[in-house]
Amino acid sequence: MAREFDLFGNPMPRNFGERGRPEHVPTAENENKIRLLLVANWTKQQIAEELGITAKTLNKHYFHIFDRARKIAIRELKGKVLLQLDQAAEAGNVSAMKELRKIAEQEELALLPPEMKPGKTVKRAPEKLGKKDRLKQEARSPSGGWDEILPGAEIKH
Repeated sequence: MAREFDLFGNPMPRNFGERGRPEHVPTAENENKIRLLLVANWTKQQIAEELGITAKTLNKHYFHIFDRARKIAIRELKGKVLLQLDQAAEAGNVSAMKELRKIAEQEELALLPPEMKPGKTVKRAPEKLGKKDRLKQEARSPSGGWDEILPGAEIKH
């Protein structure tokens, strides 16, 4: 049986014109909306409410999107953005070129070990010294000047 479409090009539900609520028809637009809402960290219940359907209906028609989960949805979205930026940069868009360069630099920095990243210093615990070693170190580097040792005495050079 051929699928029928309404005047706007949307597929019509199979039970159109019959008793009861019409069946939900999944569309590419809804799939894209679900992917974006997954990236925004929405729950299934919130997504279902946004689409005007129940959580069961959401699972029934869009389970394949949830199987791949958020991580893959985020990767897909980043990939689409990168492709669009690349196309715009190829067309001569200077802003797209700058954004691509910035993203490439961020990805390159992410590959570096933490101690090599700029602006991030690795905090090391100070070396613990024993009592004798600490006293020797303090003796090598006096904290004050001659005023502490000889109060009131003027030193002439």
